[in-house]
Amino acid sequence: MTSRPDDRTDEAAVLVAAMRAAVEDATRQLDVLTAEVAVRRTAVDDLEALGDVLLDLCDVPVVVVDVRRRVAGLSRGAADRLEGAAIGKPLTSVVPPALVALVDGVLDQPVDAAEAVDPGDGASVHRLPGGGAVLVLRA
Repeated sequence: MTSRPDDRTDEAAVLVAAMRAAVEDATRQLDVLTAEVAVRRTAVDDLEALGDVLLDLCDVPVVVVDVRRRVAGLSRGAADRLEGAAIGKPLTSVVPPALVALVDGVLDQPVDAAEAVDPGDGASVHRLPGGGAVLVLRA
């Protein structure tokens, strides 16, 4: 037996109302998530700015290396000590091969397994949670 046209219209109206409510709910959720992303982006920007300030104030030679083994940041001390060091350059063009090998040894380990490496020969490497590393040079 077929349903009456009025019944089908009522069912369609209920279905459209339910779909509209679902879309409105999804829109509210997206608005909340968008606001959260904006808050987190601001926090990241603040942390990056803080890192830049600390690196500028630091006389200790520090080189921040990303997962591609490129220089992502460096302290004033590193810029003064390492000729030609610049953000974006491959680490291999900035430090001697022994130091590259030290950084590689840390970066090749899983992030959660990597610990700071300090062989006592004037440098240490500290793993960053995002996959990069910090190379600290000493006199």
